[in-house]
Amino acid sequence: MQVATLVIAVAGVTLAALSLGWQAATFVLTGGRVKVELRVGAMHGTASHMVTQSVSSGLPDPERLQADGYTRPVVAVQVRNVGRMAVTVEDWSLFTSPGSRIALQPVGQSIGPPLPHRLEAGATGTWAVELAPVRAMRAATVAALKVPEERIKIRGKVGLGDGRTVETREAL
Repeated sequence: MQVATLVIAVAGVTLAALSLGWQAATFVLTGGRVKVELRVGAMHGTASHMVTQSVSSGLPDPERLQADGYTRPVVAVQVRNVGRMAVTVEDWSLFTSPGSRIALQPVGQSIGPPLPHRLEAGATGTWAVELAPVRAMRAATVAALKVPEERIKIRGKVGLGDGRTVETREAL
């Protein structure tokens, strides 16, 4: 009789732990979740479209891009909503690391959908800025911190409507 009671008690505790774990996982996965990727590329001379690729793939060949009419180099962040609910992208910026984390938030120069922008589940949005202000930010950071330019990395960050911020893993 005691063995049967012990088996039932162990089974009850196991099922309760599994149920609690499942509820926690469901709670975490229910909301909007975003992944942010840093991208580089160029805009077509007419500003009607742009091509980008992941920074982790390497930098694109500027001569080939210019030959195809893509004459305005850009740095972009791509935001993917991988969650089950919509999220609102409030703002985006590029920042330097390590160090003082000087940021460039392209308000009037932002290329992409107007902000705030709602991303439904499974949707993607891309925002970009021309390369010249990014280079100027890097130069200002080098001058302010008095460190070699190769130590300064540029990363992207997105601010969401619920107060969260998500940063890119990749750096330029």
